[in-house]
Amino acid sequence: MLLISITTNILKYKTSNRFINVAYSKKFLAMLFIIFGLLYSIKASASTSVNTMQAYNNYLYLGLSNGELIKCTTDNSSPCQRIDSLSNGIKSIILANGYVYAGLNFGKIMQCSRDKADSCTTFASVGSSIVSLVSDYYIYAALPLGQIKKCDPLKTNSCESLVEASPGSNYLYSMTMGDKSLYTSITSYSPAKNTLNLCDSFRKNYCATLDYFYNPLYDNIAASTLVYYNYNGNKYLYAALSDGKVQKCDPDNANSCTTVVDLGSNAYLNTVAIAGNYAYAPLSSGVKKCDTAKTDSCKLISYNFGNEIIISSMVYQNYLYLGGDGGNLYKCSLDEASKSPCARLAHF
Repeated sequence: MLLISITTNILKYKTSNRFINVAYSKKFLAMLFIIFGLLYSIKASASTSVNTMQAYNNYLYLGLSNGELIKCTTDNSSPCQRIDSLSNGIKSIILANGYVYAGLNFGKIMQCSRDKADSCTTFASVGSSIVSLVSDYYIYAALPLGQIKKCDPLKTNSCESLVEASPGSNYLYSMTMGDKSLYTSITSYSPAKNTLNLCDSFRKNYCATLDYFYNPLYDNIAASTLVYYNYNGNKYLYAALSDGKVQKCDPDNANSCTTVVDLGSNAYLNTVAIAGNYAYAPLSSGVKKCDTAKTDSCKLISYNFGNEIIISSMVYQNYLYLGGDGGNLYKCSLDEASKSPCARLAHF
């Protein structure tokens, strides 16, 4: 779905693996986004993206842009298996209550067996494309205009509104879960601001601004990925920004975010994975490993991914798993001495 009301005057245009900011007048935005939507649909039909992944008990669960829900062994000991083929592209998956929950492009949450093929049933319809799913006991669905739905995992069609859409034109880019709190990255265009918000997971519309993302060269800086991470009892919130930065924040204190990784404005970050003090930033040129406790510590640890853009990532059992917009699933060793740091596990 094209959301013209939430667009910005700055569009990202990808040329020769470099992102260039191009300014357009507002009167042409509708036409441009219609054309963009058509081009995107053509691209989507030609390739499949690994949009989202989760891991459990030596298996990877993958949500693909063509609607397929896939299960793969982490050691590639057997071929990947299709759990189900859903009606729309999968934007986000979570593992909860013994099931896989898949959030779809057009507003449905599906509940699927982790092992049985063709087992998915509609858990809830929330009326809008799902940006992200997270869970503690309840299941939370983030929607593009800033709404958050809260669902009882034991009841179908039980979702209720936890956070309503904010006034003005907003777009929610990402959401993650902390200790009884939800964290969202929202870009607003009326007025223009880019905020990191903290919302209570129980009280309705109980949100506060934790910090702001700002870059004087861009209007649309936002966190493509938020990662809540507990390391040796210390809790951190990491934000991968669209201007090539990773910020590290205290999840409980306002205005605490600091830049711990700066890969340059052309290093458009779609995702970041965290393990210990390290941030793993996958770019088309390869994976950068960065010590978040030191400045200028990033180094390349894997080979060039060519024209493929990495859009999903996670660390599991001391390996980094990456999903690309060309349908490839990669497994990368975190051991810097490895002679073959990355290998392709599967192609979809």
